[in-house]
Amino acid sequence: MTWRGSTTTWDRVFACLVYLLPLIYAYPYAQQALLPQIPPALQVIFLPLAIVASLYYTIIGPIPFGSLILLIVLLAAVVRNERIRHFVRFNTMQAILVGIALSIFSLLWDLLLTVIPGLSGVGILTLTIFNVLFLGTLAIAVYAIVQSARGRYAEIPPLSDAVYMQVR
Repeated sequence: MTWRGSTTTWDRVFACLVYLLPLIYAYPYAQQALLPQIPPALQVIFLPLAIVASLYYTIIGPIPFGSLILLIVLLAAVVRNERIRHFVRFNTMQAILVGIALSIFSLLWDLLLTVIPGLSGVGILTLTIFNVLFLGTLAIAVYAIVQSARGRYAEIPPLSDAVYMQVR
């Protein structure tokens, strides 16, 4: 819905671009679980994401706390900036929250691996969790990108409620 005013083409483009961040954060899980399971001809579908992810990790990766710095910059420069339209701020905050959820999962998974070292192998449980994580993130991102391109708010029930509380 566009209840906060109309959106321009640039608003829609920027709202779509921020959803690349959760996809970039979820891509390593796809590399470990999903991509080895599909034929090489279908892996071409994920080539643009692989290129963007490699650029991201080449630029941001070497910087200590680079992802955290990017998060703080996005929060300060976009989400808290009242001069930027609500549509862009809403989608930016929603993408940030998906990225935070992925980061929390990553921390919990690393903690679980230190407690139970046997999970570090590529077992059926690990593959299933990584596939669900990547495909869920992909579904959220694709839905949000399509809705943003249409100029509508992507309503993801538990997530959007938290975003509405953060974005004025």
